[in-house]
Amino acid sequence: MTNTAESKNLNVIIPRLHLAISAVAVLIICISLILVLHRYTLHPIQEKMLVASEINATNRSTEVTTTISRFSHVSAQCLVSLPEHQSVDRSAGARLLFQHQNSTPDPLIEHSRGVEVLSDGIKILHTGLYNIYSNLHFKAGNIIPCTELTNKETIIFLQKQYGVDRKHQTYVASSRLMCCETCVLSQETSYTATTTILQTSDVIRVVVSGYGMNHLQSESSFVGLFMLAAV
Repeated sequence: MTNTAESKNLNVIIPRLHLAISAVAVLIICISLILVLHRYTLHPIQEKMLVASEINATNRSTEVTTTISRFSHVSAQCLVSLPEHQSVDRSAGARLLFQHQNSTPDPLIEHSRGVEVLSDGIKILHTGLYNIYSNLHFKAGNIIPCTELTNKETIIFLQKQYGVDRKHQTYVASSRLMCCETCVLSQETSYTATTTILQTSDVIRVVVSGYGMNHLQSESSFVGLFMLAAV
């Protein structure tokens, strides 16, 4: 009798246990589905914000790509020389020449993209933030004693001309070389550079004054610039 009662109890408990387990499994599946749907379903406002954010990101990417494709090649580098008529030991500054009649640019050293190279400077065609530099090479040759020089220093100016008809001008950078009688080197290089905003139609020139005017090496002296960012 005892065995028969226990069998009847087991026959009742086991189906109920299976039913409870099935119910728990179904509940877990439902909760999982709800969590998944909640995770991947946005509130309408959130969805609009996400779409707007994606559109803004796309527009910024397009603007950056357009700017890079338009301005990445705005640059120039040119050999420079003194005008032939400049007299020896001039204390007044002389503008360096950027191109010469009947001459062609050296493709290994010189180039110009997105600017206009004038006879005495580089004309800006696109407003932006620019790095401007000059590297001038001086070779003494027949050295004149410093005591015999009226001006004992060489000053290199990076000059900006601006305004209507280039009537206004200012110096954006400068460097100096001093005459040295005790120095053993017969050659010197002066590097001058700056970063500044240039407007369309501005012209960058290089002005040199002092004793170094007598010894500028045009085949190894150059001036250049390149755009860092459009403004």
